[in-house]
Formats: sequence, C-alpha cells, structure tokens
Amino acid sequence: MDQLLRRRDVERICAISRATLYRYIKKNVFPRPIRIGSGSVRWRLSDVVKWMEDASDLLSSLKGEIFTFIKKEYIKNDYDYDGYDQGEAT
Repeated sequence: MDQLLRRRDVERICAISRATLYRYIKKNVFPRPIRIGSGSVRWRLSDVVKWMEDASDLLSSLKGEIFTFIKKEYIKNDYDYDGYDQGEAT
C-alpha cells in the first residue's frame, strides 16, 4: 500500500508553499490529492515522487537549451561573453 502524505509534508518535501501547491493542482501540473474524509485530503507518496522526478528531468533537459539561448543572445547583442558555458568556466 502506498504511503499517504499530509499537505504540509508535501509542501516541505517539494519545497513549495500552499498557494503554489494549489496553483499547480489547478493548472494540472501537480497530482490531485485523494479525499480521505470530510475536509481531509492526502497525496500518494508515489505520485509526489514521480512529479519530482519528472520536474527534475524537465529542468535537466532545459538547462542546456537555456544556456545556449543566453550565449546566443550575448553574441547577437554584442555583449562581452567570457566563455562561460552551462555554468562552468572554460
């Protein structure tokens, strides 16, 4: 059986506020909780872990694209570019 997490545990684990949590749920970016009673909800640990893994994968894939874009903007706008690529000195 999957462990169930309280809202404050989800907020702490994911390092997000209550407002952000519910905003993500409203935008279908975060898993919806399950109701366990009148006014009580819980999140499945497996759903939260999967969301965190997916978010990590997305950020990793975007990292290279973001730095490439920044580098191109520096070159295009004739800024001084010190040879930094993806956060590391060359």
